[in-house]
Amino acid sequence: MVKSDFLLTPYQIIILPCITLVFWSLFLIVFRSNGKCNYL
Repeated sequence: MVKSDFLLTPYQIIILPCITLVFWSLFLIVFRSNGKCNYL
């Protein structure tokens, strides 16, 4: 159980920022496309 917890924390530290970056990139792409459509 100690080993699983030890492995879980580094994975969370690596996965959480990756997920946030992916969500931010998708949000920015959608927001930019919507902004361009509205401006046009």
